[in-house]
Amino acid sequence: MIQICTDFDGTITTRDTIVYVTEKFGAGEEYRAMIVEKIKSGEISVFKGISLELETVKVSWEKAVEHLRKEVFIDRGFEEFVNWSRERGYPMTILSSGMTPVVELYTAHFGIPIFAHKLEVTPEGWRFEVIEEHRKRTVLEEMAEKGPIVYIGDGTSDLEAIPYASLLFARKGKYLEAHCRANGIPCRSFSDFLAVKENLGAWDGSRH
Repeated sequence: MIQICTDFDGTITTRDTIVYVTEKFGAGEEYRAMIVEKIKSGEISVFKGISLELETVKVSWEKAVEHLRKEVFIDRGFEEFVNWSRERGYPMTILSSGMTPVVELYTAHFGIPIFAHKLEVTPEGWRFEVIEEHRKRTVLEEMAEKGPIVYIGDGTSDLEAIPYASLLFARKGKYLEAHCRANGIPCRSFSDFLAVKENLGAWDGSRH
């Protein structure tokens, strides 16, 4: 049975929520761009980068939620994709390197299992803490024993999912797609979850 795993920030959502809060309420766009370059070069880990970005964010949770709801949205085809996957018996999991409260803010009502990480909002800055057993690699290693994995992502944190994906979807114009193209890694580009649904249906049909 196919297992579907999807990233959250910039994949399920139209914008990356960590990017958004860092640029709006934290150190800003230039600082965030510098952190991204350090992640890409391998100087720091994805999680270290997220922690460095979020510790500059000084805003209440209530105000952050107010702005997130106005500026960041769920992909237009996601709800239809969730329903379609359920009809076919494909179990779905959200694997995020981001903040559990934010992932839940957008997706809790779907009832999909979420693996994400701790966030503490303080006046001195947001504190991010990794839950080791929720790391993408850890979860995917366990899932790989149960059957083929379809992985849907967009960014730097999704690179560690590549070895586990029987079928990899990369959002058009984002880092994961560029990395796969540059390194000869098979992936299917997508613009929204309706495209994923169509492509995945054809792929699964061809397997039988």
